[in-house]
Amino acid sequence: NSNKFKLNGGGILIAVSNSLDMKPQVLKCNSKAEILSITLKLKNNKKICITTCYRVGTLGKSNLSEISNHIQAISLSKNIINHTLIGDMNLDSVDWTENVSSISLHRDFLNVFDNHNLSQLINSPTHYR
Repeated sequence: NSNKFKLNGGGILIAVSNSLDMKPQVLKCNSKAEILSITLKLKNNKKICITTCYRVGTLGKSNLSEISNHIQAISLSKNIINHTLIGDMNLDSVDWTENVSSISLHRDFLNVFDNHNLSQLINSPTHYR
């Protein structure tokens, strides 16, 4: 949705090099979350999906639902053989080494990731105040 970010600023980006021998395609998304996914078609006609997401830390269950539904739709696609999610989820209570949180909403996000075989690769803060 090209009008999604005009009122609140922000935005997310996925850039694909023109030199790659792949055909990128933006996946349609009716989500109110700041989330964007593309598929890259490989030579064997299989697809990989790359998703970027920015979650404002103050957003609650409805945002969780939007993100979860988007990830679920990608997981159900038979043509996508791999899904990589990149972004800033603002889940500051999560202990990524143990995959636990003291906050219920953050545990719900962990369950969504786990249910779709997504695992965290970065286990330490990337930003300090």
